[in-house]
Formats: sequence, C-alpha cells, structure tokens
Amino acid sequence: MNRLVEIWQQLALREQRLLVALAGGLLFALSYQLAWLPLSQAVAVERQRHTALERSLLRISDIVQRLPLLSIKQQSANHDQAQLQPLLGLIDAFLAQSELNAEAVQIRALTPNIVELELTKVAFDSLIRWLARLQQEHAVSVVEIMLQRDQKLGMVRAKINLTRE
Repeated sequence: MNRLVEIWQQLALREQRLLVALAGGLLFALSYQLAWLPLSQAVAVERQRHTALERSLLRISDIVQRLPLLSIKQQSANHDQAQLQPLLGLIDAFLAQSELNAEAVQIRALTPNIVELELTKVAFDSLIRWLARLQQEHAVSVVEIMLQRDQKLGMVRAKINLTRE
C-alpha cells in the first residue's frame, strides 16, 4: 500500500486528475453494466408481462360479459331440442344414461305433457342431481314429488310427476 502512495505522490497534478477521472468513468461504466442495465431489462420484461396480463384480463372480462347470453342461447337450444322428442321417450333415455341405480323403475305417461316416474330404493342425493340435470339439459321440471324414506340410510322411494316447460 505504501508503494502505491509513493507512486501517486510522484505523479504530476494533471496525471492525478486524469487518473481520478478515469477511475470515475470506470466506476460509472461498471455501475451501469452491473446494476442499471439488468434492472432496466427486468423492468422491460415486467412491462411486457403486465401488458400481456392486461390483454388476458380484457379477454376474460369480455367472455364474462357474454356468458349470460351464451347460457340463454344454450338453454333455448336445449329447450328446442327437448320439444322434438316425446317426453316419455326423453325421460326413458335420460334414465338409461343415468347412474341412479334404482331397484325398480316404472314410467307412465299420464298425458302427452306429464309423465309419472316411480323409483324404488334410489339414493336421494343422486336423484336430486339427476332431476337438476334433467331440468337444465332438457327443460323438464318436477310438477309433483312424493318421497318416502327407505330402511337403508340415504335411500328413498320416489313418485315424481314431470312435465316439459
């Protein structure tokens, strides 16, 4: 360290100032290269990410605004399709596709627009989900329902009158 001080003192004032200026320039260049440049690049990347997220948010909000319209169109399409198939055949086919696992099933047409359905030993939760799907997908609603508890927990005997809206 003493050697450096001796060399510094042997330099002329002009050379000392020049070395201080060079050291300052070198310090500035190193600061820029090691700190400022990576930070500015990170900011640019975050701006691009922010812009992409804003675009996604706009698309999502547009979809959310159109969602009720799509739901209404879907219900209308389901309703129109349900009108083409006789109610008795519709319920029979929908029952065949379901996983109600009723012990016994009886279906009778009371009128062209009302069907009576009797199910023995069917799970209550499954029956309610099945009725909700029937209403949502085929516009068939419950006119009357009578339920009796079965000896087995969660099982019921159901007599249901269904109609098409």
